[in-house]
Amino acid sequence: MAWVSFFKKSIWFLLVTGVLFSCASFQTNMFIQNNLSEDEKAELIFQKGLTLYNTKLIEQNDLKAIPEVRSYFVAALRANPDHLRAQEYLVKTDTFKTTRLETYIARAKTLKDKKTRTDAEDFELVMAIKHAQEINNLNGDVVKLWLDTGDVRKQVIQRRTSRLADLDKSIRTIKNKAELNRQLILAVKLMNEIKQLDASNKDAAALKKSIDEYVTSLVLADTNDAAGKLSQKKYQDAELALINAEKTYGALQKTPLPELSKVKYQLYFSWAESLYAEKKYQSAEARINAALQVEKTPEAAELKNKIAKNTGTVTAPAAAKQGTASKTKTTVPQRDYDAELPDLLVIIDSTIERGDLVKAWDLVNANMVQLKIQSNKDKLASRKNTIMSKVKELYAESINAYNSEDYEIARDGFRIIVRIDPGYEQAQAYLDRANNKLRALAGSD
Repeated sequence: MAWVSFFKKSIWFLLVTGVLFSCASFQTNMFIQNNLSEDEKAELIFQKGLTLYNTKLIEQNDLKAIPEVRSYFVAALRANPDHLRAQEYLVKTDTFKTTRLETYIARAKTLKDKKTRTDAEDFELVMAIKHAQEINNLNGDVVKLWLDTGDVRKQVIQRRTSRLADLDKSIRTIKNKAELNRQLILAVKLMNEIKQLDASNKDAAALKKSIDEYVTSLVLADTNDAAGKLSQKKYQDAELALINAEKTYGALQKTPLPELSKVKYQLYFSWAESLYAEKKYQSAEARINAALQVEKTPEAAELKNKIAKNTGTVTAPAAAKQGTASKTKTTVPQRDYDAELPDLLVIIDSTIERGDLVKAWDLVNANMVQLKIQSNKDKLASRKNTIMSKVKELYAESINAYNSEDYEIARDGFRIIVRIDPGYEQAQAYLDRANNKLRALAGSD
């Protein structure tokens, strides 16, 4: 019966390597197979399953991941049938599946029976059915709901496709960049909603391509403008052009445009070199960090090291005297933050313009304590007023998004507000409401 034992070991080996292949090399899996006890293997598999349970199911509500998560706990129990936590989480996973399915079916039935529904409720209805299908598309209630709501589903998709077509036309007439970006955010929302219900919709795909091409042409124009200003060493003007390009492209795409990234790196590296030559080390450090965020090149790393040597106290070993080793402290002149304030204000202003209000707020607070001249403190404090003015605008935009049932956009806006002003009770209240709405839509209450 030796072959039986060998067969069992081979099956176990395949199981372990199959479960852990994405996380470890073949050699690591061999080590696990040969050196870990069955209990230890079970615990290793369980911990991976627990991580997936918490991230994919609880945090992300990824319903398609239920079978994957469940398989880890099953595998852990095969290795050790007495693993209590694997037993517990196998039950939890099955309960999660059952509860979610029941929740989506109940919500879909409630909305279906409602005499008059808003467009948002129609979308919620068809999405509840879609989520239920992801869990069990053979369930009788799910099949019936799918068949009974075919017309609603078509209307939901058609309405969104028509709106997207209108946006494709309107964005070509918009001159104001802020309004253009708002319209692009709405277009992306419509694209995502259509994709969720009909990923192969040809009309939506054609409209997306049309909008993408137009927006890319605008972004490339801004990028070329930035490159021209960079060649003239008009760094601030070049940065502003790139900020506009990034905002526009970022409203539509998550991945950066290669042409834009190339000019962005060149801008910040060249700017950092110029500031370093002028011994404006704090400002040079900010620019070289921005360049490194775009691309980690040897030349940028070298410049960063040069700047670092001029921004603090360096301790280096000195020559030994009479057989005893000693160290001397070479003190680099302290930064004159007041002298560097004009460049710092440029950094803060561009950060505000980019829309990163939290980072701008932190820069103001971090540098305020470094200044000695009161008039400079007043200048820096004026940026706080600018940021708070932007916060008020963001609050109004977030309220509009909430009322328009764009809960993700609303949530992100309110998060920024309470991060800057934790005492902003109205923003916190709306943040809680937006989170509750998103949890309800995901069926995770």
